[in-house]
Amino acid sequence: MYITTFYSFKGGVGRSMALVNAGIELARRNRRILFVDFDLEAPGLDTFKALSPNESSLGIVDFVHSYLSRGTTDDVVKYVSKCHFESNGKGEIWLMPAGGKKTDYASMFQNIDWGDLYANQDGYLLIEDLKQQWLNEIKPDYVLIDSRTGHTDVGGICTRQLPDAVAIFYFPNKQNLRGVSKVVSEIRSERDGPRKKDIQLHFIMSNVPDLDDEHQILEKEIEAFKTELDLNEDPMMVHRYDSLSLLNQEIFTQSRPKSRLAREYREIVDQIIFENLGDREGASKFLAEIESRMKREPWYGESALHEVRKNFEDIEKKHSNDTEILYQLGLLYHREQELRRAISLYQRSIDLGYDDAEIYLDRARALADLGEKDEASRDAFRALNCHGLSPRFISRALKLVVRDEFLDVANSNAVSSLNVEQRVRLISLIYFENEALRNLALQLLHPIVDIKPPKISDDWLFNELGLIYISSGKFKLAREWFYSVIEKGEYDIRTAFNFAVAHWGEMGECSESAFKKVIDLHESEPEDEDFIEDANYLQCIALAYWASGDPTKGLEFAEHTEFAIEKYERTFSCWRYLYVSDREFLKDISEMKKFMNGDVSTTPPVFINESEMALDI
Repeated sequence: MYITTFYSFKGGVGRSMALVNAGIELARRNRRILFVDFDLEAPGLDTFKALSPNESSLGIVDFVHSYLSRGTTDDVVKYVSKCHFESNGKGEIWLMPAGGKKTDYASMFQNIDWGDLYANQDGYLLIEDLKQQWLNEIKPDYVLIDSRTGHTDVGGICTRQLPDAVAIFYFPNKQNLRGVSKVVSEIRSERDGPRKKDIQLHFIMSNVPDLDDEHQILEKEIEAFKTELDLNEDPMMVHRYDSLSLLNQEIFTQSRPKSRLAREYREIVDQIIFENLGDREGASKFLAEIESRMKREPWYGESALHEVRKNFEDIEKKHSNDTEILYQLGLLYHREQELRRAISLYQRSIDLGYDDAEIYLDRARALADLGEKDEASRDAFRALNCHGLSPRFISRALKLVVRDEFLDVANSNAVSSLNVEQRVRLISLIYFENEALRNLALQLLHPIVDIKPPKISDDWLFNELGLIYISSGKFKLAREWFYSVIEKGEYDIRTAFNFAVAHWGEMGECSESAFKKVIDLHESEPEDEDFIEDANYLQCIALAYWASGDPTKGLEFAEHTEFAIEKYERTFSCWRYLYVSDREFLKDISEMKKFMNGDVSTTPPVFINESEMALDI
């Protein structure tokens, strides 16, 4: 049960209208809602058609009057009415009005001395009992209290004793600022009081004219409120909405959900839910927001981190059987390197029935970080036994599989269900990104090589497969692969270069005519400036000039290549047909220059690739 009071220092800001719309929206989202009309001097929630109670219903004043007459609290069920609400889910609406229609409301209300009630007749305990009965008998997810305006004893009950949160509505002028400031100060003082109660505050600037603020009048008032109330963010806003439907107290979130007014009411609802860690949606959004903040910046200060950890513990307690919430918590502890705590939460989620590839992979990562490689590998295999995984996900899992189990990878559900293009993407990922997985990548080539030729429509994937053929020493396959494009007359400079290298590897000597075609394309159809300044492109052109009989030009481009290398970046090197670091790339250029200068002891590493022994195709 989460209690939110809707309060305004002065009337005329649409507080009650906002409260009813917010409550109906929460009910539409399958929450059980209890409306409580504590605006005892000017009650009116029962005038809304959706909240109309039956004729015999009683309310707050009757409840308190009964207590004063009998000396004991009565059963709250007598004072609460269930409202008619059509819902396809669990949404329900209840109302505790200010008082009964058939009772002498005015007389009873005037006879209640709230100051004396609290000072001499245990009024505080009475209200606490009322709150407990709401929880036990009505079991609402949210209690929405409509509080009277101004500074009153009843206002203190609504804004300080009862609520978990207070939504403060105000019109942006100095009169409201002065009144709201005092109430906000009183509410915030509860944090340092005996109950140490931290009441969440939501600020809503309401009934705001939708006019051009050419003189920055509204902007200045917003800043004044933010400064006086110590706000870090702009308040929510409900604009003045000219519609005769307001006279009928129409529920805009229900009947006109696409209207601007409905959208603004829903923003209030979203904020209330977000701050309620007992609400599953709120807890999940809170954890997602914390994860987003962790990605953007580290935690500064022990107090901030301590407060977040308290929220984690609160969420874990309130959602102890929610598999997805426990998983989210595990991810956050994992990010903070509390690995044992993360693994425990992953395990609890799995034990409760959460069976998803992601959680097995995340637990595998945590186990691997703890050095428990075999256990990590088992979890990685659990992930790989799921269907419908992306190549990127599979590659992440494969990095955690111990080498002895590589032979089983090809038969896993995740890999065996991939189509040709997905398999090529996976092979590219693990071949070029992880040296330890290159032999496994070659094993996964078997089903593709058996297709003559495999159908790949994606140009990038087509090129990637050809690069893997060359890199792994499958020169005949590579030559045939690239020639299938060349014979159609559709090839570009990349295809021409890769074909020339594949032909060189297969025949054992370079074809001057093949590389001359590369140079012809380079000189006749220059690429855009960014492309021709790319280190890999310049390296390829340098090698092509040498191979086509112009070593001087080749050396010139090799020199130019050294200045195009991006520091701390991995670049594809045609010297060995692998992605290498900036330092390794410089080493390759140095070796290339020796080769071009006639050093017979230097040979392009791609032509002495030992990986061709790993798989006989």
